Amino acid sequence: MNEKKAFEKSRQRNKPQGRFIGIPQMLHQLLGYTEVHSTMKFEVIETTPFEYRSTTKIKLDRKGCLQAVGGRKKASDLASVVTDSCSLRKARLPAERHFTGNQQLLFQPTNMAASSYDKITLFGLRPVELLKLFPLVRQYYEWFVKSDKVLSRDEIVAGLNVDVRKCLWIDGLGRKVMLRKQAAPLAAKWLRELDDNAFAHDYMRQLKHHLLAIIEDGCENSSFIYDDDGEDMPIVVFSRVTLNRGSNFLLHMMLVLGEFDTELDLRAAGSMKDSLAMAKLIPAEDLRNEDALYEYGKILLSKVVHQILPLQPVTMPAMDEFIVKSDQLIQSILLRDTIPITDMPACILADIFNQKTKELEKEWMTRRESQLDSMFATLRMVPSHLLPDKKAVMEATKENEVKWDPLSLPQAEGQSDESVTEQKMALSIGVNAVNRYCKQFRCESHTKGVLNNGAPGAGKSFVLQAEGLFAMCRGLRVMSTSLMAVRSNALGGLHLHRFFKWQVGKKGNLFRLSEVRLY
Repeated sequence: MNEKKAFEKSRQRNKPQGRFIGIPQMLHQLLGYTEVHSTMKFEVIETTPFEYRSTTKIKLDRKGCLQAVGGRKKASDLASVVTDSCSLRKARLPAERHFTGNQQLLFQPTNMAASSYDKITLFGLRPVELLKLFPLVRQYYEWFVKSDKVLSRDEIVAGLNVDVRKCLWIDGLGRKVMLRKQAAPLAAKWLRELDDNAFAHDYMRQLKHHLLAIIEDGCENSSFIYDDDGEDMPIVVFSRVTLNRGSNFLLHMMLVLGEFDTELDLRAAGSMKDSLAMAKLIPAEDLRNEDALYEYGKILLSKVVHQILPLQPVTMPAMDEFIVKSDQLIQSILLRDTIPITDMPACILADIFNQKTKELEKEWMTRRESQLDSMFATLRMVPSHLLPDKKAVMEATKENEVKWDPLSLPQAEGQSDESVTEQKMALSIGVNAVNRYCKQFRCESHTKGVLNNGAPGAGKSFVLQAEGLFAMCRGLRVMSTSLMAVRSNALGGLHLHRFFKWQVGKKGNLFRLSEVRLY
């Protein structure tokens, strides 16, 4: 209190006040030091589809098609090491210890210079000697250590040996792999449960019994055992994949629970049942017997409940729904070779709902006519014989399309050649997007939106209206909107607030208003 009174009488009383903070708080807030120290280490493994993984980059190829490639980092010597790791095995080891065909696909020249692979791909590039002995993703990342150093060609030559008991474990990227000393008891228990008669080659049996002998002797002086000095093993954490998309969850289930060499092996199977059998989640026998498949489904559901559900951050009410949806998905795949309807693209569900709702069909006809009036008004400068018949477009369906090519639109009077070229390019991108979207009705795929950007008067509305008219000719539903009510009416659509039922006159940005509307 006396300090406060003294401060109020001092010259500093009108200046901003600070406060004293302790050294630990400075370290936490200013330098970013953690407030809690733990010996736990987490190994995060993405089990989402390849194109959704953080290391995957999406780009357009020369034909304008989407292409997913592995993330890339500069590594001057990695490309040659990957080649050496593959070629030296072929030169020094028998054929059964070469990298498999799918393993070689994982480091084709497109990914040759990549030093950043996703964890599932790296699992597929593990040493050939470990393919059958340790086929689970969790085992590999929890029990084994991968060196950060990439071995040179001479080191790879010295490490490879025809005798599997002396051959180092070298993965596809030329890194040395070793078993953690802390994980040795768990690995021994796993190896004892493996049936020697299930191995296709003698080297697998030799390596199994050699590892068991090393572990029983105390893991001393072995090139296969990494002395972790009592360090805790990492905790493997998989992606959170919900059942909203059944195909994604099935892949997640096979990657988490299944036994496989590479992810490509699972994807190359003839059907989903074959993939599940290849991952040893269901027996490979009696895949046409419904009674047997029903029993397989119950066993697989039990694995999901005991091994995946405990790791899912779900509430107790959602847990019941999770189990029920899992059972429906598994039974639908095994008994009917289909994915449940909730996994279908939204466009197909809209078709189904539209067939049963007369009010929705009536509203769409009204909106369709309004959109067409706006489109033909925007394209009024185009000769009528170059435009489709309005009545035919009104009656167009996906089965009865109207043939019309927006790229055939002529050059307007006073329009420069550069403007025509730019307009054609924008139209071609929009036409390709519409064509890809139409493929969703025949196969499972997704189409991203197209953004048209340009200065006022550049012709954005003309391009968008032409693209919309092309979509309507193909039997699709088209709806335009705008933030400005006058503009949305001119486009033949609905005001943005009316379209999404947003409250008018409320403060907040569009994203927050959308959240309020959803919840």
